[in-house]
Amino acid sequence: MSVRRSLLGVLATLTLALFSVAGTLAQSATPDAVDSAASPVAPPLAPADCGALLSIGDPEDGCLIFINGIADAGDLDLYVDGLKAVDGLSFADASGYFALPAGSFSFDLVPEDEPIANAILSITDTALSAGAAYEIAAVGTAATPQLLVSEADLSPLSPGAGGTPLRNTRIRAVQAIPDASAMHLTLIGGDIADRTFADLTFPQVSTYVEKTAGSYRLLLSAADGALASVDLNDVDFQGDTVYSLYALGDAADGDLRILIVAVDLTEGISTERTIPPALVSDIVEVTRFAIYEGDCSQLSGKVAFELSGTGYDGAGPGTLAPWGSGEDPAGALGTVPVHYGEGELNDLNLGDLLGGRTVSVVVLDAATGVIACGEVGGVVEEAGHFWQHDRLIIGLQPIGDTGVSGTATFTEDTGILNDKINVSVSLVADGD
Repeated sequence: MSVRRSLLGVLATLTLALFSVAGTLAQSATPDAVDSAASPVAPPLAPADCGALLSIGDPEDGCLIFINGIADAGDLDLYVDGLKAVDGLSFADASGYFALPAGSFSFDLVPEDEPIANAILSITDTALSAGAAYEIAAVGTAATPQLLVSEADLSPLSPGAGGTPLRNTRIRAVQAIPDASAMHLTLIGGDIADRTFADLTFPQVSTYVEKTAGSYRLLLSAADGALASVDLNDVDFQGDTVYSLYALGDAADGDLRILIVAVDLTEGISTERTIPPALVSDIVEVTRFAIYEGDCSQLSGKVAFELSGTGYDGAGPGTLAPWGSGEDPAGALGTVPVHYGEGELNDLNLGDLLGGRTVSVVVLDAATGVIACGEVGGVVEEAGHFWQHDRLIIGLQPIGDTGVSGTATFTEDTGILNDKINVSVSLVADGD
């Protein structure tokens, strides 16, 4: 399941025996190969922002991908401003890109399923700029963790030089092996060995270099000769694609590997991981409901229709609160409490709501993100009299083991000058 539109792309982790880049990142040509029938292809113009390239977020958002490079920390949750953003990311894995509004954020690294109070690392005031893409990598050890924040260069690449039909690729290296000395990463194309990234110390992010796209062998070696060189076999670097090569692992036991994080500048395809429902592209401040683009298995994280109105008991549109708060309960003592919220969709009728793109009602909890969801659709109950209103009721199902379920009711209120839909959400939770 994912909370936003699926990123189309590839995640490649290279082991000591065999390392390859799958899917659209694969290319069979070698740097020396030339197809006389082909002609150079210029890279596309850069989009105004990373979200336009990756098809996520809005122009005022930044784009983020999280990498777990800590070998002994186990699976990690990433919290953004106190809210879970990435759930259970394993070592040598990447989250896939998601969007956050430009601004300053705090980040917490937390062992999977543990409370944020058990964070192994917390950093504050990390600034993200609109339209910029960032790689956020947890590196080091569980005892001494660090967070590397580096901006990815997604600007257009120049065409291949000298009339070659092969395009260029942009590559950088990240030395994330905490117990290793300075490391060299050599790219070998054909018979030519190029020590492209030399003397990288932990934790260092190199500058980018441009290379002719094609097949290269990677060789990882220690500058002081203390470690045997590790031959990482062939990797196919595709044209018009930006790569970060993360050297990961434990030098003491010889378990070294390369994780490739990549973005195709032509197709907007990026490194991908299935994104759990806890990941939301906008930071929620209160328990509320909203209407997102996409179905419950592929939510975009983007609001499809803005709610307006005063909300339940004046709490604001979409805000959820205990029903009848402040009143004395009556009747059975074992009744299950209900949380309730209201909002309005202006200049919209049920025909417009149901006749376009797929949208879903999501219930958002300030601590964990999306906790319940339901696709907007089904059978409209038509009004029998002019003073009544057409109505649609959908079910809200729990996400994960939250135990939260309920209904969302859409009531059409047509007027002479404009239409609107009144939306109400009622929730119950196991053990509430």
